[in-house]
Amino acid sequence: MSLNELSPQTRVKKGKKVEDDICECLNKHYSFNLVKSSHIEDTKQKIDRFEVTKDGRRIPVQVKGRFSGKDILYDLYEPFCGVDDPRTKVGRDHKALTEYGIEIYICLSPLPDPDETEGPIFQMIRVVKGDSMRGLVAEIEKEWAASSHKLPFYSEKYAGCELKRHEDRWSGTPKVLCFINTDVFTTNKDIKFYKMIRETSNV
Repeated sequence: MSLNELSPQTRVKKGKKVEDDICECLNKHYSFNLVKSSHIEDTKQKIDRFEVTKDGRRIPVQVKGRFSGKDILYDLYEPFCGVDDPRTKVGRDHKALTEYGIEIYICLSPLPDPDETEGPIFQMIRVVKGDSMRGLVAEIEKEWAASSHKLPFYSEKYAGCELKRHEDRWSGTPKVLCFINTDVFTTNKDIKFYKMIRETSNV
């Protein structure tokens, strides 16, 4: 069963479990110091965690898992009723990056298909700089506007990046999702990769 077929409550529960596993792995094995945000910070500001530095600075972080597809999924508009329609609202991910200054964007890759993978099978945690994500999405939006906001939209400047209209199976809410190819980022400058190490079984 795909994630979209699950009830909203089940999706949230599954997402939170994956979020906890990601942060536990980064904290325990890769010297991160990710601490949970408050309920208001999570629900209103869309901040999932803070990376707390040695001098006490709290860096806002967004964390998510990807259950299918190798790209990074980014919620651009939700609901989406047309670019100039007042009912259209900024999506969770876009709101967090543009309004609340997310500085780190973390996305876990799905498990690879065993039939398409040689050697050990594992997931990768992709850690992207907030400024790099903001800059990329802004450039893709400019391209999209130049196309008169057609959907689906396939970026010519950033190969493998696309915008698609999607309707939630349960609520029927229309949204525009941005699918980001991680190859457009420069490794160790814009993005870093960490092998996912789980302390518990997959859910």
